[in-house]
Amino acid sequence: MDKAAKRASLRAAIIQASKEAFAARENTIIVAPISPTPLPIVQAVLDKVSVNADDVVLDLGCGDGRWLVAAAEAYGCRCVGYELEDERIAKCGEAIAAAGVGALVEVRRQDIFEVDLSEASVLVFYLFSDAIQRLKDKVSAEIAPACRVVSVGFAVPGWEAAWVHRGGGGPPVFAYAAEAIKASAAAEA
Repeated sequence: MDKAAKRASLRAAIIQASKEAFAARENTIIVAPISPTPLPIVQAVLDKVSVNADDVVLDLGCGDGRWLVAAAEAYGCRCVGYELEDERIAKCGEAIAAAGVGALVEVRRQDIFEVDLSEASVLVFYLFSDAIQRLKDKVSAEIAPACRVVSVGFAVPGWEAAWVHRGGGGPPVFAYAAEAIKASAAAEA
């Protein structure tokens, strides 16, 4: 089996394990894998999308908060994460406190499909393809003209990535510019 096939097989196994981990919970809709992005990839991607102190980073399904903490620590920007799992919210709080970025970072218990995305200048999500498909029109309609969108693990169908980060022992990361997203939405309409 070549490297690409091994990666695809591992990725499929992680997705399946994530879905099974939540399958026993009542009323749980599985929208994201439980697979934190390696910190060197987080840092490289934040650098490449040119995060700065004036940005507002929104992370939909923020997990352990690593994207939020990394952005706040490195750039001093305001960051808001959205999560529904109490255990993950608690982990985020611990990470935020340990990093000393509580003045810049907050985590809200809110459904990602109900979040107002208009304040984001950088939008991050690591969601399964079906959740991305559900979120796609909302993102196209609500993001600001200069917003940069980062999708970890899965490409957004119909959108052309400005660039893709591969390597580093983690999932691929797809970056999109608002202009291209809005142009794709207009072409699909």
